[in-house]
Amino acid sequence: LLHRGSQQAQTRAAGAILNLSADVASRAVIAKEGGIAPLIGLLSRGNEEAQGNAADAIWCLSFDVANRTIIVKEGGIAPLVGLLSRGSEKAQGNAAGTIWNLSFDVANLTVIAKEGGIAPLVGLLHRGSQQAQTRAAGAIFRLSFDVAIRAAIAKEGGIAPLVGLLSRGNEVAQTQAAGAIWNLSKDVAIKAVIVEEGGVAPLVALRSQGNMEAQANAAGALQNF
Repeated sequence: LLHRGSQQAQTRAAGAILNLSADVASRAVIAKEGGIAPLIGLLSRGNEEAQGNAADAIWCLSFDVANRTIIVKEGGIAPLVGLLSRGSEKAQGNAAGTIWNLSFDVANLTVIAKEGGIAPLVGLLHRGSQQAQTRAAGAIFRLSFDVAIRAAIAKEGGIAPLVGLLSRGNEVAQTQAAGAIWNLSKDVAIKAVIVEEGGVAPLVALRSQGNMEAQANAAGALQNF
């Protein structure tokens, strides 16, 4: 149905796969039956509901390491990047979450950047839902492990919203933002921008008030100043 069904049938089929993908054991079965490629297709040609269902399903499927390889192989990064700026609020959050999961594979970092992923991820830090901001911060944290990508994050205006998340984000967002700033502050020029954007004070506060991971990330960042 995902391949050749009507628009309504495709939307419902994507919704059914979404429900199945919540079960960890079913994720491998969905991939084995060739379900990932048509879901990726719906990200760019489906209606809003179909795109939302497909993006949600792909996000669930991307928690399986083997499935991440298939998502990339089937050309999933480009349409996921596209959804970051033009999808519904829910689709944007799920696309950011999938890119976050894919970014745990170092080989995918440059692919995400080359497909234009940095600018819309930074955009979500500014204006996305709380969920989208948190997941975008997580993706940017992972992307910031690549030295070359750090400059792109700064160039796209990523420092200010990351600093903002240190004090106004939820616990996960604060942790991810602090990790990103830790990596970014290893660059001398970017470190100066972090200072200009008022990043030191919230890092100091987070070092004593955040969860253990946030405290460690904040402390690591402060060591660079």
